[in-house]
This record gives sequence, C-alpha cells and structure tokens, in this order.
Amino acid sequence: MTPADAAAQLITVPEALLRAKPAVVLVIAEVAAEVTLDCGTGPITVKSVFRETGTGWFVDERGWVITNGHVVQPAHTPPRWLVNQQAQRAVTTACLPKLLERQGITPGDRPDVEDAIQRKLLDQVLGTTKVKLIPQIFVGVSSGVRLKAEVKKYTAPVVAEPGTISGRDLALLKVAGEAFPVLSLADSKTVQIGDPIHILGFPGVVLAHELLNKSASVEASVNNGAVSGFKEDVADQPMIQTDAPATWGNSGGPAVNSKGAVLGVLTFVSITPGAEGSIVQGFNFVIPSHAVRDFLKDTDLRLDGKSRFNTVWFEALRAYFSEDWAGAVKLFQRADAILPNLPDVKRQLGDALEKVALHQNL
Repeated sequence: MTPADAAAQLITVPEALLRAKPAVVLVIAEVAAEVTLDCGTGPITVKSVFRETGTGWFVDERGWVITNGHVVQPAHTPPRWLVNQQAQRAVTTACLPKLLERQGITPGDRPDVEDAIQRKLLDQVLGTTKVKLIPQIFVGVSSGVRLKAEVKKYTAPVVAEPGTISGRDLALLKVAGEAFPVLSLADSKTVQIGDPIHILGFPGVVLAHELLNKSASVEASVNNGAVSGFKEDVADQPMIQTDAPATWGNSGGPAVNSKGAVLGVLTFVSITPGAEGSIVQGFNFVIPSHAVRDFLKDTDLRLDGKSRFNTVWFEALRAYFSEDWAGAVKLFQRADAILPNLPDVKRQLGDALEKVALHQNL
C-alpha cells in the first residue's frame, strides 16, 4: 500500500465529502421558444423559456462533465410535447385574455365556460401557429460561473413504453476550461448492502426556496443513506438501490462512498401512482460506476481522479484536518488561485485563518 492509499483510508467522511463537493455542478437545459401566431388581428410573436435543471460532476479536469441523459434531453433532442406545450402556452397567454374580455368573462369566475372557450380557441389557432426552438445547455460551477456546454455523447433515458429502446440515461458534456475539480470512479462491483452512500446535487426545492439566498443555487447539498438493494431496470440493466433521500434536481448527481469516490449516478426516484404522485423516499436508484466506465470506454478521458486543483485541495484539507492551520491557509490560498471563489474553499480558508489567529493569541 502506498502512503497515498494509506492516507485515503484514514480520511474522515467530512473530509471526503469536502474533497468531492467542488466537482459537483448544476446542469441547466434551456429551450427558448419564439412562437408566431395570429389571434385574429394579425401575426404576433410570443417568446418564452422552458428550463430544466439537474446535477452533474467533472470526471476529467479538462472540462468533461457526466450527467443524466434525461437532464439534457429537452435541449439535446427537444421532444414533440415541448413544441406543443410552448405553442399552447403562447396561444393561451396572448389570445385568451382578450377573448374573455370581449365576452365579458372575468378569468377564474366561470372555469367551465372558460375551459370550453380555451379549447375552441386552441382548435382555431394552433393549426397556423409556428414554433422556433432555441436550445442551450449550461453548467454552473459553485463559484457562480455559468459555462455553455456541448453534448459529446448521449444515451437515452430508461423508458417503460413498449417498442421504445431504453438507454443508460447518461450524457457526457464538454465546457471550456481546465484544472477543474474532478471525482474518481470507485469499483461499484464491490459494493454491498448497508454500505454508506452520499448523494450530492441540487434539489429543485433548494433552487426555488424563498428563505435561502443565491448561494444555495450554486453549492451542492449532501444527502446521506446506505445501499439498500440491487435491482435491474426495464431493460435488464443493473441498478443500485439506495435509501438516501433525493428529489427533482438531484438527477445526474454523483453517489459517492465514504472516501468521496463515485459509486454511481442518481438516475431516477420512485413516484406514487396517480396524476399528482409524490416521491417515495428510500426507493431511489443509481447507475453503477462500472456502467459509467463502459459509457466512456471509447473516449480519451482521464479517469484517474487527478487534477491540478485536486492535488492542492486535498493537501489543504489534509493539513486542516491534521490541525496544521498555517499550512492549510497557504494551501487553501493556492487552491483559490487555481479556481477562484469556490464556496467550500473560501469557507475552509476563513476557518483556518481564524484558528491561526486564535493560536497566535494563546
């Protein structure tokens, strides 16, 4: 065993999660729509934006990001339902209020009549409505920087529809830059039931929480649990089941072990039956890391978990957790110089500076 391997075995869970967090990113699939329609008084254009968020993580310091296929699907391969949705929304927004006003109906007063008018309006206008979609994908680093991303490799989401081919629900993105934090891949084939697991990501509820400031939208949250089973999806592909909590927005996030290495990628949660089903916690599923390796085997990506940032950041955390406060300060400053304004780096640097000052005053 090398000294580095020995040190890795000695790190605590808090240190391991701090190692991992900077590599986790917010993934945004954004589709702008320009809808041209005629409410009866001539052509007009209505603009809107569809946006879906998920999680991803750097697998190679040269700007390579892993996420779920379904996270980027709306912008990568815009589905027909999105075109229909934007067309209907534009007609309803631009035409319906004026039509109700002309008929002396206050919106919300007579829902049944309003619904009938809306259906008739859609039948009349949708046939000549034209929709232009402008898709984009962005990656948000925890420093607050948003980078435009390009899909370099993609497999479709898992689906249960007969005659439809399920994919592995993975996507490989590329952003401009270098020396990004990265996560290494653990060996998912050695995982056992009961092993601790930690899901890192950006729950949708956090992004929209009215009591949290903007920093909540760029810094990943950590949800803890354990491996609770091994299943297969509808395409007979192996999955890891976990009781670690997850929700909308966590999709594509890394599920790491107690050393901060990726055991797999969160792919789907479980929903109760019905039109307004709620998430069933404790029954969430992860794509094993060996499937991620298979997905990347025909690329030239480096999967060793090494980056210029990681080297300094790991040394800084080791110094901090070994109570070498002065050494930690210097290393945290170096890490901040490589990739400025990461919240975890700034927080640890501030804490180390306080401890140096405290010990100097003793």
